[in-house]
Amino acid sequence: MGRVFDCRILGPPDVLQAGESLSITAPRERDLLALLLLKAERAVPAEELIDGLWLNTPPPTARTTLHNYIKRVRAVLYDA
Repeated sequence: MGRVFDCRILGPPDVLQAGESLSITAPRERDLLALLLLKAERAVPAEELIDGLWLNTPPPTARTTLHNYIKRVRAVLYDA
């Protein structure tokens, strides 16, 4: 059986497991989480996430930075 999380997107994005908030505190990582939750029914292309995180003005390192954000969010979810 997979992990069960409660996700909140009204107010600051948050993920709870067994009633406890998981520690996703970096603003861009919370923004990434919100973008993914809003599009939970489909795969989200990296370009769409980059546009959402940097409002269409991404830095040259956006793709690498996005991958690092994803890695950190996954680590919090899988270590929970």
